[in-house]
Amino acid sequence: MEIHYRLIQYQPDPLFPAPVTVGVIAWTGSAVGLRLLGQYKDDKALRPGAFVRAFRLESGLVEIVYEWLHRFVEIQRRYNDGNIEKLITELDELDGSSPFTCEEAGEIDADASAFADVMDDIYRRAVLNNTEVRKAYLEDQVESIIEFSEAFPHKESLIADAEIELLPKGKLGRGLLSFLWFYDAEPRSIGVKVLDFGQDSVSVGRQVAEAINCFEVAISRKVLEPRGCIIFHDATANEYPQYLRWIQSAATTIDINSEDALWTFKNSILS
Repeated sequence: MEIHYRLIQYQPDPLFPAPVTVGVIAWTGSAVGLRLLGQYKDDKALRPGAFVRAFRLESGLVEIVYEWLHRFVEIQRRYNDGNIEKLITELDELDGSSPFTCEEAGEIDADASAFADVMDDIYRRAVLNNTEVRKAYLEDQVESIIEFSEAFPHKESLIADAEIELLPKGKLGRGLLSFLWFYDAEPRSIGVKVLDFGQDSVSVGRQVAEAINCFEVAISRKVLEPRGCIIFHDATANEYPQYLRWIQSAATTIDINSEDALWTFKNSILS
């Protein structure tokens, strides 16, 4: 069976077109599938947060991108009955007024039962292979978990992309701690980091060293307690067992894609 696909590409700046692949729409003779940045398998609601982070979208563009994400979802649903000719026609009709294009195409021979796996593989290689896009994707997943956890009674004390300045104290000099999220209220202060193990080994090692040092300093300077240190990662961390052991000794570690990620996070906050 042939699986045909087109890459969904986003143009961040129409004056200097350098399209970035953000999704894939694929079809067989009887089904249409979609994998799209901001679309999560277990969450029917689309989230534009990954686009905001990856492309530094201004507020006026967020709604436009959100509408287009919905449009692609509707296209997939509309033609999932196998009306492939109309699907191709609609994709071809995307013109210069759209910030998205669907021109890059390909096909793969595979069994019908492998359709979902093939789509996931194309999405990983074409979309998540981009370091900035993957970083935004991981960070948005963490944000989603934080939102759904409802674990923070004082939401005004929850700060995204936080930088904590450390003032000189005794023999200790000035310092700066960075967290993806920081919470400084009851029941305890929380510092959250996300590590991308999908990068090259040097970059991974640098991230691990920075995270461990950050939490060690935060604990020594009484910014955090050990149980307030949290690191999110994805399944690729298993490729670095030594690094994984190190971060597990420094913080509570949570696999973003695990089924119990939300429960583990909420439990670590409230226990």
